[in-house]
Formats: sequence, structure tokens, C-alpha cells
Amino acid sequence: MTHWIINGLAEVCEKIGGPIAFALLAYLLGRMAYFQQKEFELIRKRYLENTLDLFAGHIEHCLSVHRMNWQQSLEVLRVFRDGGEHTPMPQLNKTPIHRVEHSNLHIATAYRLGRLLNREMSFFKLQQLLVAFVEEGAALIANDMLVTIGMVVDGKISPRKIPEIVEGYEKRLKARDEEAKAYYRLIAEVEAIVMEFEESRFTLKNLHKFAKRKEVRRAIERTRAALEEIAPDAAKEDAEQGEKAEPPPPSCATPPSPTSRAKS
Repeated sequence: MTHWIINGLAEVCEKIGGPIAFALLAYLLGRMAYFQQKEFELIRKRYLENTLDLFAGHIEHCLSVHRMNWQQSLEVLRVFRDGGEHTPMPQLNKTPIHRVEHSNLHIATAYRLGRLLNREMSFFKLQQLLVAFVEEGAALIANDMLVTIGMVVDGKISPRKIPEIVEGYEKRLKARDEEAKAYYRLIAEVEAIVMEFEESRFTLKNLHKFAKRKEVRRAIERTRAALEEIAPDAAKEDAEQGEKAEPPPPSCATPPSPTSRAKS
């Protein structure tokens, strides 16, 4: 398209002739280059800085919260294992429990990512599942572990069950750490898409071709596999909808039910 425009301008200037024609040609080419550069900067800002980078940042935030709570859970178990029925509950109840900052959950960002990837939903669904996963980790400490330990200290559960209780929680924490690996892979796939985008130069008219690039398609396929591993029902829904699926608008973005995730 640009080649045809340049040839057309050259023909017009050749007919006009003289320095005025060359000045006009230089002006028109410079104007064209300016608008092309502005369009490139607009696309880069919208889909790299305000979409891919923000999305990756939220995933990193959620994983950081998970890791801190997971470590706190191990510390709570250590104190309980050492103290048994004499565990100092006032001290244990002050255990820091970290939460996801929902102000960082940019739903519009996930929507734009879906549009960039031709209505691909797997990234958005994994993000929602990650939020639920992290919130479950916080609830495991506050509403499960500390409550159970408190019942042992109060004599409502026999101290003889302490080894069994500790072993049960250790297994649950190990399973959660294994499940978290799929979400760490999500970061890698987003970064693969970022690298591909940084090497690209698209216009608004041909931006839809980005999702068809080989490396982008591979990242999408790996993300779908991770979604199927964690939530088979959500992955099946994606397969049925195919590329006809449209990311939900911010007002109706509902995370998939945590109960749909595969049991560890």
C-alpha cells in the first residue's frame, strides 16, 4: 500500500516538475512517515505497556503473594510441631497473611490481551483462577490451620492427633506448590509474547495477524494446556467456543469457579 502511494506521488510530482514538486514530495513523505510512527507508538503503548506489561505485573504480584503465604504456612506448621498443645496462640494469631491487591486486577487489560490474541480466553481464565488460588492460600492459614491449632491448644482435639494434622497440612502445602507451577508457566508464556511483540511493527489494520505468528501460537497452545491441567472444564469450554469467544466486558467478568480446578 505504501509503495503504491509513493509511486503515485512520484508520478504527480514528475508531471508538475521543478523544485516545488520535490518540496511537495518531501513534505508528503515526511507527513506519511510521521503518522506511521505515531500509529506505531500508539499500538506499542496500548498493547505492550498498557496490556502485556500490566498483565504480567499482576501475575507476578499474585505469585508473590502466594509464595509469601506459603512460607508463612510452613512457619505456622513448624511452630505447631515444636509447641504441640502448648503452642503460643497469641503469637501465632499475629501471623502476617498477605492478600491480592484487587486494585491491580486490570480487567480491561485482560480484555485487550484477548483482543490482541484474536479473542483468546485462556490467559484471562488462568488469571482469574490464579486470584482464586491465592485467596484460598490466605484462607488456608486464617480459617483452617490457625483454627485447628487453636482447637488442639484448647483441648478440643487430642494432642495425639498432632502428627497426623501436621502431615495432612504438609501434603496440602506440597500439592499447592505443585499447582502453582502452572501459573509460573503463565509468566513465561506472556514474556514469550512480549518478545515477539517487541520485534514486530504492526498497524491497526493488520494487528490481527500478530496472533497468527508461530511463536505466539505456540505460547497460546502451551497456555491452553496449562488451563486444561488446572481446570479441565474451563479448557473444554474454550475448545467448544474456539475463536468465536469474546472476552467479557469489565462489568460481567466472572472468574471461573475454583471448584472446577483439578483435584490434587
